[in-house]
Amino acid sequence: HLVVTSEFSKASLHYLHGVPNDHMSVLPLPVDLDLFRPSPLDIRTHSLNICWLGRIVPRKRFDLFLEAALMAIQKGVNLHITVLGDEKLIPGYRQMIAAFPHQSRLTWIREPIPRKEVPFLLAYQDVVIQPSEDEDLGSGPLEAQACGLPIIVGPKSGNADYLSQRDVRLPNYQAAYLYSAID
Repeated sequence: HLVVTSEFSKASLHYLHGVPNDHMSVLPLPVDLDLFRPSPLDIRTHSLNICWLGRIVPRKRFDLFLEAALMAIQKGVNLHITVLGDEKLIPGYRQMIAAFPHQSRLTWIREPIPRKEVPFLLAYQDVVIQPSEDEDLGSGPLEAQACGLPIIVGPKSGNADYLSQRDVRLPNYQAAYLYSAID
């Protein structure tokens, strides 16, 4: 019997490998709710603060994230972007970040952050965005939800099993849809 973290994972294993549905159970990743909880401080700013949390790799669609953020800024959204993650596996992302035309609206923290500091950094955010493709279950979005933040996830994401009414699951991987969710 297999234990998987989402209905998306279960469906993928069934479709790709023929694992019978009755041979699998779904149990989400655990989240430390003593550490990841809504902040008692009101430290939000006047801008919309969007956050990328996690590794920067092709399937997580960082390109889509930056394209939609640029669209939002160009259409007048008072936006600040925080990127908490590194691009060590794909160094070309460093150039993509350096080429972003609104550097004053982007904060990139590449260095590993102690897990106990992540909730403090999330307290400054308004939404966490992870438009990943074929995401089993992203721990970053789960932790953001535990901190009281809405999340925006891609259409092929196990996180969709755990969305609230404040969260958004994108209908497809087009920047216009992500921009609309941000707006």
